[in-house]
Amino acid sequence: MKYAEVENIRNHLVILGQDQLPVGYEIGKNIHRCDQVIDEVDKVVEKLVQQYADKGDDGRVLYGPADASGRRKPVMPPEKELALQEQLDKVNDDDSHVVRFHKIPEDRIKSLSLRGAALGPLFGTIIEEQPEKV
Repeated sequence: MKYAEVENIRNHLVILGQDQLPVGYEIGKNIHRCDQVIDEVDKVVEKLVQQYADKGDDGRVLYGPADASGRRKPVMPPEKELALQEQLDKVNDDDSHVVRFHKIPEDRIKSLSLRGAALGPLFGTIIEEQPEKV
């Protein structure tokens, strides 16, 4: 699974988690499992930034001024910035992230009045579809 997919699933779980639901335990458990992958990727990104960014005399990464969103970009020459972006693209395209989701049976979800948009990416990953009873 790609990092963006994990992050998207986590965001949808957080939306669901804002409501007091009888599946709150399962939602929390799956958010935690997504966070593990996100933390893992964050560590890889931090190592890449350490590798490519300019450093001060103390060996710490130098950061430029904050942009409109309040984020500060690390200082580096354009060629290193391009190399860093290539490495970050590889990290984002990596689809080897394994998340062992705690499955929620579909019938437990259908009995709740939930927003369909919040459920979209959860079907087939967390929400376990069940065969129709005849």
